This record gives sequence, C-alpha cells and structure tokens, in this order.
Amino acid sequence: MNITAREARLKGLSILELAEDPLKALYIHFNVAPTETPSTLADLGSTFDMRVTVEDDMPTHLLAVYQADNFGMDMGRGSKKADTLRTITMLPIDRTKFEQGFKLDLDQPDDEDEEEEEEGQEEEGEGQEEEGEGEEEVDEDNGEATNEEKDEAEEIFGNGEEEEEEQNEADADPSKKTPTSYPVPRPHAVFSGKGTTLYVSLPVIRLQVPHVRSLPLLLLYGMGLETNTNILAYALLPVQVVEEFPNSAEMAMILARHRESMFDGIYKHNFGMWRNALKLGVVDTELMKILHTAWNISAEAKKLRRAGAHIGPGIGYY
Repeated sequence: MNITAREARLKGLSILELAEDPLKALYIHFNVAPTETPSTLADLGSTFDMRVTVEDDMPTHLLAVYQADNFGMDMGRGSKKADTLRTITMLPIDRTKFEQGFKLDLDQPDDEDEEEEEEGQEEEGEGQEEEGEGEEEVDEDNGEATNEEKDEAEEIFGNGEEEEEEQNEADADPSKKTPTSYPVPRPHAVFSGKGTTLYVSLPVIRLQVPHVRSLPLLLLYGMGLETNTNILAYALLPVQVVEEFPNSAEMAMILARHRESMFDGIYKHNFGMWRNALKLGVVDTELMKILHTAWNISAEAKKLRRAGAHIGPGIGYY
C-alpha cells in the first residue's frame, strides 16, 4: 500500500480497507513501521525506538500487549519464568485519543486479582469447544435474550458481564474530562552504512489483555482513527452473515453453516474482541452495540452447531 495516512484522510479513504489488516493499518495511521522487538516481556525496557516511515503525525506511546498466558499453563503472576515466556506485540497509540475512547487508566497496572480474572475468562473461552460449559453459556444465554432486533440496543450490556460493566460505569466518564495533552516525541536520525533511517523513541506501557490479535481493530475504532462501521461489520462477520442484518436468527444460522476452521476463527476473534472491549471500557455506545451484536451472533451460532440445528437436507457449507 503506497499511500500515507495524510493522503488517505484527504481523499476520504479508509486505511483499514486499503491495508486489509488492522495491525498494518494502525502502523500506517501513525506513520511507523514494524520494528524488531524484544522477543519476551522480560527483555523490554521503558522506551522503545520505532522506525518512522513518514515524518508526520506520530504516536505518543506504545502499548506492549500480551495475553495472560501464552502457553496454557499457570506460571504464577509476576514470576520471572512467566515474563521470560510471555511474547509481546507493540501497538502505537495517541494517548489523548486513547483516553477519550476508553475508560481504562493506563497509569494503573493490573493487580493480581484482575489478572486472575482475565486469565480465567480466557481459559473458559478456549475450553468452550471441548466442554460446552462455562463462560460461553452465560454470554449465550444473554445473547439469546437479546436476539429480538428491538431489544438489541437496550440489552447491549446485558451479556453476563455485570460486574465488569458496573466497575466501568463507576469510573469517571472520559468524555466529560478535559483531554490531557501528551508531548509528541520527535523523530531522530540514525546513520549507518545503508543510509539514514528515522526512528522515534516512545514510552512503553505494558498491558495484559484477553486477546491480542483482535486488539488493533478495537484500537482503530476506539481511538476514532477509523469510523466506517460497515467496514468494521465485515471485519467481524462474513459478508453472507452481515447481509441478513437485522435478522439475528438468520445471521446466526448462516454463520453456523460455515466450515469448522473458519467458524472457530470467527468465534474466537469475536469472543476476544468483546473481552477486550470490556477490559478497556469502550466509551462509544454505538461501537459497543456493534461488538455486542457480533458476539451474540457468534455465540448463538455456536449453540446451533452444538445442537446440530445447522445440519439438514440440502444445507451446504460456506
């Protein structure tokens, strides 16, 4: 993709649609490029130099994000062994925009109780395919209760996550705060035998999240870098499913008919996206409604697959 963020904005284009990858789009928005990073959390310092592609709008910070447990084993919170094994993904952000779009306080690191809760939730999500029990049942029950189109907006937060949502609602509303302005680091030149390369030194914020792979997409919309919700819908669900909106029952049935490998990827992505939205505390209610709908459709489709309701004479797979 040979277009800068500024050029795309001037032409009214979506960088996400052009890049076709949320992580790549996030980098393009901030005019930085993937840079070799430390392989584990333990090797990461307080700042990190990102390679600059265009000397234009720069990020203010980097999120060094990681999941609770990359290897499916409990190594103990804060242990050296855990930090040695945890892999990280570096995500550039504008912290002012982040604080306007999310309720999570980046100055307050997760305590052990929060880490335990997030790890437990992620493990339940992964174990649903085999056990058919746990967190999915709670979310699915709520999803079933909100399948009527008229109830979707009213029941947007009724997904079995009352405690987390109550905590988010108890926090100060970021939209009513005076935005904090953070200094934007200036790029510096690094000279080598291959020529001159621009880098920008960014403060690093470590952040544990339920699902790393879906986070770039959430950041793009939560920070207002991308605004086209149609593109978001197609990033969450297949086109055949989205075309049936607002018929929730038909959407779930069509999704349930997708082949197992594709369905599992969609289900895990939307489960992780919804968990991330709750973790970060998305401010935009319209964005939350879209994410909630995608998760409800995915959860209902999972129930249909388990019950075998998606199978019948003449029914094909996508």
